[in-house]
Amino acid sequence: MFPVIWAQNELLEQSESLIFVPGLKFYRVNNPDPLECDLVAIRDGKIVLIELKTNASEFGKGDLEKFATLCKIIMPQKAMIGSIYGDKSKLDSMRKELKRMINDHIDVDILYPSEYFFKPSWWL
Repeated sequence: MFPVIWAQNELLEQSESLIFVPGLKFYRVNNPDPLECDLVAIRDGKIVLIELKTNASEFGKGDLEKFATLCKIIMPQKAMIGSIYGDKSKLDSMRKELKRMINDHIDVDILYPSEYFFKPSWWL
């Protein structure tokens, strides 16, 4: 749950307008297995689907394949994968793989904390 709360805050700071719904399941006709999305948002007038993990190492190929399938069905303007911890370069390579899987006009990006996320604040 923490990655979703963190992502909502990140998006709020980076957006002029934001409406979001966490944790949605999408059911398909003739398929009992739902496709899940951690965060669905309308950000600055664009539909964004976001898949999150606490650590980048938790993403597997199956996670990307399911997320790519959902993106092909929903056709958002942007798809994002994100994590709080882990190797940012791993997220970037997964972003490239997701873009290859989608192979469409969907912008694919990563969501990763800024360097200030991990530094203690002097005013706290």
